[in-house]
Order: sequence, then structure tokens, then C-alpha cells
Amino acid sequence: MKLKLICAVAFTAFAFLTGPAVAEYPERPVEVVAPWPPGDLEDVLARLISNQIQEDLGVPSAVVNMKGGGGVIGATHVYQAEADGYTLGVFTGNTHRTYHSWSSAFWPRRF
Repeated sequence: MKLKLICAVAFTAFAFLTGPAVAEYPERPVEVVAPWPPGDLEDVLARLISNQIQEDLGVPSAVVNMKGGGGVIGATHVYQAEADGYTLGVFTGNTHRTYHSWSSAFWPRRF
């Protein structure tokens, strides 16, 4: 019993002394992809989201318009980006339907 108590106290002390080894998010600018041309409704929505990211998180955020292919070009960019939260996409239902009809490898739940 005494050994368990000593181990528990040592483990707790070790946990508090080491601290988290995870970096704070975000450390770099956030990219918001709008798969439509500038001025489109999705572009306006992406800019509102980008502005809110800048206000709430205090990091730069840029909207990147990747028009073409019914939104597939922008969706592909987001799909292939590293899943680290630094690349966000603003899509419509049509984007996912178009994407899915071209290739069954790209399912909306994978975004």
C-alpha cells in the first residue's frame, strides 16, 4: 500500500514538473481555401471566417481562391494538405457531389 502511494505521488509530481510538450496552436498563418472566384458567395464567407480567425487566434489568415473544376481544384488542395488545422476549406454541397462523382476515393467524411 505504501509503495502504491509513493508511486502515485512520484507520478503526479513528474507529470506536473515536465509540463506539456505540445506547441500552442496556431504557430503560423492559417490558410482558408475558397474553391470559387473572388467575389462569389463562398469567397465572402471564407473572408468572414478568415477575419474571425485573425481576431480570435491572433495569427494571420489568408483566403486563397482556387477556382475551377466545379470546386474540385480547391477541394483537392484541402484534401491533400496535412491534417494539422492550418488549411481550411469553405465548400458547398455541390463541391462534394462533384468530387464524389469523379472519384469514389474522395468521400466528404474524409475532409
